[in-house]
Amino acid sequence: MTVGGSRIVMDTTDSRFTGSRWQDGVTDIGRHEMAHAIVATLLSEWPSPTGKGQPHDWVAEGFAEFMALRGEDAAARDELVGDLREVRFDGGLPGEQGEFYADTAGARSANYALSGDAVRYLAATYGEARAFAFVAAHYARPSEYARQLAEATGGSADAFRAAWAEHVRTTTTAAGRKK
Repeated sequence: MTVGGSRIVMDTTDSRFTGSRWQDGVTDIGRHEMAHAIVATLLSEWPSPTGKGQPHDWVAEGFAEFMALRGEDAAARDELVGDLREVRFDGGLPGEQGEFYADTAGARSANYALSGDAVRYLAATYGEARAFAFVAAHYARPSEYARQLAEATGGSADAFRAAWAEHVRTTTTAAGRKK
């Protein structure tokens, strides 16, 4: 597949651009969208109308969220804890069992925070080089997801999901959120 380029469109009426901390909001969303633009050029499979052949939503949005808050682990943790106060965490990676881009703002926000946390966990546990290699490989060949995640983690997708879910529960419970 040949990609000619990427375009970033942002709603400047959003509170990230108009709030009192707008500089942080602009930086975060800019980094998020630039991350999408950088890896979009790696796509090599044409997605089908059903979505088969495109990267898993948690990988695509998780990488972008990770890059948006890279080096700001406390802020990312606080965002995750805040988002999960309103949404029940079922232990699954966002988008696996339902719609990633959920109907409610709270559920959508939680999916983004959880996805970012999954990539952050991958990077913290196995190293950024492996996390980045996984994202790049997954964009290049989305159909090889299970193999790619096994190469990055040394275990199965189920083992990664279970370890990450325990990390989320431990992190958010320690921060005052009930399971």
